[in-house]
Amino acid sequence: SPRELLEEFPADAIRQWAAMSGAMAKDRPFSYEDIRFAKLFLTKFWNSSRFIQLMAPEDVEEASNLHLFDKWILAELNALIKHFDEFLERYEFHHAIAQFHHFFWHRFCDHYIEMAKPRIYGDHDKRAAQFTLRYVLYKSLKLFAPFAPFITEEVYYQVFGAKEGKSIHLTAWPEVDERWQLSEEEKALMQEVLSVIEAVRKFKAQHRMSMKAGLKEVVVQTQHHYTDEVVDDLKTLLNIENLVFKQGAFEVVSIQG
Repeated sequence: SPRELLEEFPADAIRQWAAMSGAMAKDRPFSYEDIRFAKLFLTKFWNSSRFIQLMAPEDVEEASNLHLFDKWILAELNALIKHFDEFLERYEFHHAIAQFHHFFWHRFCDHYIEMAKPRIYGDHDKRAAQFTLRYVLYKSLKLFAPFAPFITEEVYYQVFGAKEGKSIHLTAWPEVDERWQLSEEEKALMQEVLSVIEAVRKFKAQHRMSMKAGLKEVVVQTQHHYTDEVVDDLKTLLNIENLVFKQGAFEVVSIQG
């Protein structure tokens, strides 16, 4: 019964389940697992929005010194918007919401927000990170609004003060911004960076170490050039004392706790 569901789950979770449950004009079996995930995602969305509100409380002018990490998440957002529009045009709401969940939870929260924290908590190119956090959240609100109208309206007011109008649902639909593109070299380097982060996190998990625990040395074999800012951010993010690079096909050669 929908009435029983509303006693346990918010309407935004039920709407997400309706979108997640499959293609149009086909039977949609009910899934408590999907609706519980949808409720959990709302909590993740709210908490990350509150973090951004605290760390970047005001709109920041577009920064000219965007880091590789900033440009990467903005390019990922571009790709999301492009595919999102294509899915909606074909009424494939399940694909649209699935891609949004993956982007926001794993790309934006698990990776980018963690990458931005060293700059947010310090003074090193802080404004570029603040600009990127608010920009991505604002565009994400617009994409998520048709599926979760209530939480997006609340975040819109709380974080952005209804800057485009009285409702998130009356704002302009996001468009791909051609400024946010990565070169092939930057794409390859960023893929390696994500692999290094994944390898270090896996090492710490396997050795029952805190994700904040320090490491003496990480050796990476690569054919790409890691800029000083990328090296510094990786060392801070992963708490690595010494990050060593060797020439060759990419591989995380060794990790010393």
